[in-house]
Amino acid sequence: MPHRSGGKVTGSHTTLCETAAEIVDFLNNLEQVTKISLGVITALAGTRHGCRRVVKIVNETRCTLLVVTQKGSVQDVRFYSSYPQPAKLALARFIRNRGWELRFGNHG
Repeated sequence: MPHRSGGKVTGSHTTLCETAAEIVDFLNNLEQVTKISLGVITALAGTRHGCRRVVKIVNETRCTLLVVTQKGSVQDVRFYSSYPQPAKLALARFIRNRGWELRFGNHG
């Protein structure tokens, strides 16, 4: 599993699933993004996601939550931005260009 720390990535948790690592690398290069916070990786018991990659974009009060699902695991990544709409649009294009499933909505 890849690790990311430093730059815009804050906190002590540094382990990422592969899909989340690619997203964090992309967000790190966006001028609008000021901070990235990584959540723990959680196994999804009894599910069959195979190699499917799903990214859900959820608006929160002061940040944007990304729920990244890959190979039977899920990881939350939050990013903070002074201009969230352009950052979310760029991220959505990145996700679609990778061929990953993109969703919008509430957490859960």
